[in-house]
Amino acid sequence: MAFLLGVLIVVIGLIISIGLHECGHLLPAKKFGALVPQFMIGFGPTLFSRKRGETEYGVKAILLGGYCKILGMYGPGNLDQVGYKLDGKKLTVRQARALEPDQVDKLIPTWSQEARDASLAEIPTEKRSRAFYNLPVSRRLVVMFGGPVMNLFLSFVLMAIAMLGIGIATPTTTVDKAVCLKAGQVVDCSQVGAQPAPAAKAGIKPGDVLVSWNGKKINTWDDLRQYASQTHGEATVKVRRNGQTLDFQLSQVDGKAGLYSKTERTSTGIATYGKTMWQLFYQTGAVVLKLPVAVWNVGVSVFTDSPRDSAGIMSVLGVGRIAGEIGSAPSTQVTLADRAGGLLSLLASLNMALFVFNLIPLPPLDGGHIAGACWQGIKNTYARLRSRPAPGPIDAAKAVPLTYVVAGLLIAMTVLLMVADVTDPIRLP
Repeated sequence: MAFLLGVLIVVIGLIISIGLHECGHLLPAKKFGALVPQFMIGFGPTLFSRKRGETEYGVKAILLGGYCKILGMYGPGNLDQVGYKLDGKKLTVRQARALEPDQVDKLIPTWSQEARDASLAEIPTEKRSRAFYNLPVSRRLVVMFGGPVMNLFLSFVLMAIAMLGIGIATPTTTVDKAVCLKAGQVVDCSQVGAQPAPAAKAGIKPGDVLVSWNGKKINTWDDLRQYASQTHGEATVKVRRNGQTLDFQLSQVDGKAGLYSKTERTSTGIATYGKTMWQLFYQTGAVVLKLPVAVWNVGVSVFTDSPRDSAGIMSVLGVGRIAGEIGSAPSTQVTLADRAGGLLSLLASLNMALFVFNLIPLPPLDGGHIAGACWQGIKNTYARLRSRPAPGPIDAAKAVPLTYVVAGLLIAMTVLLMVADVTDPIRLP
């Protein structure tokens, strides 16, 4: 039950994140007068919808995304560019429009021209001035940046709640529990075959403060983990109990002492929070830059016996599994606050990933539209400096073939990651 609850929390959080991403596009688009006929969460059949003004708001059956439909993403193009084929012969748009009606039905549009025609057909002639391609470049950038920036904002807010609000549970050198082991794993001491861990067998009790391990001073709990992991056999542990220093002889240590620490939950402070956010952004950016290599490595692990990188990329299935493991972690290891902080941090990481990934300058991602608007701005500036008339809207439809290629690759990547997350999932350490 706890596993499913963890998954549900992250799924709901992800749906909200997607919805707010699309709101980041919707609000400035409507503010600037663009035509927005649909705002949907999910894909596939519509479960619920309601129309307010010009826009239909709704929820669809497959909650794995969403979209804010803005009319006029593709401009009309140039009348003298090739847009059709007729009996194997290439025709410009102007030539195609001059054909007799009986020949028009035989025209085969290119992918780009098909996108132009479909885009223009959706816009009533009297509302062409409100098409997206007619917005000033600055406003187009605001609309397209709005979605990713909303995810960035959510990432900062969620991580702030986790780090500054809930705080980070920091282990101390004080013993909280001395547990039992079975086949090297921590288990309930009532289980058949469970044996007291070396620490419990030696007599170490909750409340003892660890001082040293085999003469090596224990300053942090990580010191104990390191010393124990390097020990196979006996160990002498010094503890402080009720003002007295006691020595305990541990036997049969096999990399684990079987101890849990008491933790102190503290706010990290603004400096640590800022450093964490920068590291999250930097690491996410590094992953995105190396995405082809990361996908290749996942493919190798799926089709060979090679181990999967525990710090590698994963699909929504993998994220759900991690969320479930956070939610169902044994109460002997984590508290409710730990679970809440872990799930919030996971959602913060997802939103940072959505921010960075959507800025890739390729269609159909937001970054592709941002790149197109920037190119329009460069052309406008060049024309102004040369005292030339402002050029018309760029022909974004020329990138439609690339859009299909990128979309196909993204679908293939998603399927591959889902297969990997089922056959060889990444788990929490």
